[in-house]
Amino acid sequence: MAWVKEGKALPTVEELQDPGTLGKLAQARKLTITKITLGYGEGRYGETPVERTEQPISPFAKLECIAEIGEENLNCKFYCPILPPLRNKP
Repeated sequence: MAWVKEGKALPTVEELQDPGTLGKLAQARKLTITKITLGYGEGRYGETPVERTEQPISPFAKLECIAEIGEENLNCKFYCPILPPLRNKP
């Protein structure tokens, strides 16, 4: 939860396609997680992979949420890292 509050969770592609949605999400006062799906991705979370080099496999959680914005509820999804980034990068 701390990583969501710190802004380390990234909106999914659906949310990024509509700039108005991001503006609404920024105003949310309450976020209720309704579903968590675990997954793995190639590379380090939040970094652009370097081509032609071996990439680590990083775990993440896909959070399906309901954001409460005033009288309106907005369904949204975020990707959130599970492990902190490695300090000693190769």
